[in-house]
Amino acid sequence: MVNVREHVSWCTTHNSEALEKAKILVKSGIERAKNLEDIPVKTVPVTKAS
Repeated sequence: MVNVREHVSWCTTHNSEALEKAKILVKSGIERAKNLEDIPVKTVPVTKAS
């Protein structure tokens, strides 16, 4: 996930500068996502209790 709004649009006044910064952030977010590991799915039985 990349927070473009918080890190680019609110703190950068020049559009061309903001665009380049956003591109860098998105590229780095993609590279980080490539290294993520899957979270195993676990099934848990549920019993109705009152």
